[in-house]
Amino acid sequence: MSAPAAETATLAADQRQLAERYQRMEVLALRIAELSDAENPARAAQLRRAVQQSKDLALAEKFTSLVDLLREEQLAAAIRDQQQITAELSEVLRTLLEDPSIAEEAARKALLKKLQQGISDALRKQRNVRSKVARGAELGAAADEQAKLEAETKALEAEAKQANPSDPGPTPETPAEGEGNPSPNESQPSDAAGRLQAAAKSMGQAQTQLQKGQREQAQEPQLDAEQQLELAKQQIEEQLRQQREEELARLLADLGTRLRQMLEQETALREETAKRFAASPAERDREYEIAALQLADRQAETITLAERTLLLLAEDGQSVAFLEALRQIREDMLQVAARLKTAELGPITQQVEQEIIDSLSDAVDAVDAAIESQQAKKSPPPGEQQGQPGQQPLVDKLAELRMIRAMQARIQSRTKFWSTHRETAEPAAIRQELDRLAEQQRRLVTATEQLVAE
Repeated sequence: MSAPAAETATLAADQRQLAERYQRMEVLALRIAELSDAENPARAAQLRRAVQQSKDLALAEKFTSLVDLLREEQLAAAIRDQQQITAELSEVLRTLLEDPSIAEEAARKALLKKLQQGISDALRKQRNVRSKVARGAELGAAADEQAKLEAETKALEAEAKQANPSDPGPTPETPAEGEGNPSPNESQPSDAAGRLQAAAKSMGQAQTQLQKGQREQAQEPQLDAEQQLELAKQQIEEQLRQQREEELARLLADLGTRLRQMLEQETALREETAKRFAASPAERDREYEIAALQLADRQAETITLAERTLLLLAEDGQSVAFLEALRQIREDMLQVAARLKTAELGPITQQVEQEIIDSLSDAVDAVDAAIESQQAKKSPPPGEQQGQPGQQPLVDKLAELRMIRAMQARIQSRTKFWSTHRETAEPAAIRQELDRLAEQQRRLVTATEQLVAE
């Protein structure tokens, strides 16, 4: 057997072992999920989601097909499939690394938003029915509409109980007496589900009176149903706002931790780059090149962290400036990694590293200020939400504008830097850098326009 054929056979054997290990891992994950059901059901559900995701992607089968490709020495196809599997494994890993409590909160948030829309629709329909009755509509048809709306409201009540199985949440103020509400002696509902139950009860009373031909008498329970729906809506909006505040606190804390980690890594990299470059040209031998490659690997680790942070910001979707700042930081890191791989540790590489450090420092300061601002805010009383529930931005516009100003200053600084190195750098390198700066400037203009338009 020739040397290349022997090497391919070894690769096929290694790939088979990897395929078998992956299949065992799927079985083990399901077993751990079974054992975790009682004590940690959220984690158990997460493991099952990851395994199901793996099966949907047919990863086990793809591992096996790779073995066949290597045996047949179809290396190009094997490389292509390996790249695809690597990307899909990253998706499964991301599912496994997610905080189960965050996934639960996301599901609850989606349910609350659906409930909010459902209550808004029910309120609009109730007002429409009452308006028709007041204008002299046929009472039998109005009674049918009222009955249908009562059933829809009961369904909303069930959803409200699902969204809040144990915590009723804040209680909006009870409407003043004399506005169609129940007597003060009657107990008032204390949560959204209770408000919806009261609304459905009033709708049932209105339907009964409409069936009896009591047009005027039906108005009072209809008004009470509207008021209960409005209070239920306010309560759901308050829950969404509070959930967004908690979400922002977690997100800002996570973002601050990631940024500080990147800053620490980049600062250490900058110091090591300068130290290595300080060696005399005569000492820049093979060992010097190996050290440069090791620095490139360290930069690659920080790039991975930056990419994960970009995903975090993109999923939130509420910070235009931060997202663009991280994109520019990642691009600078990629440039540094490329230069380090070719053992270019000189002033240009060190300058870009320093700009990365400065950008990260600005981002850390902005996150710290945002955390202080969030902690200083006091929750407004129910019914007086600031903006749309669940849509509070990650940071306020002032912080976003400061980030944009810092990015603009960085682009200007980089432009000046390259203008002073026009004589020493290669024209192609200058052209490439200027093109990149032009693209960053274009994106910064777009980010500023989006921020102004909000």
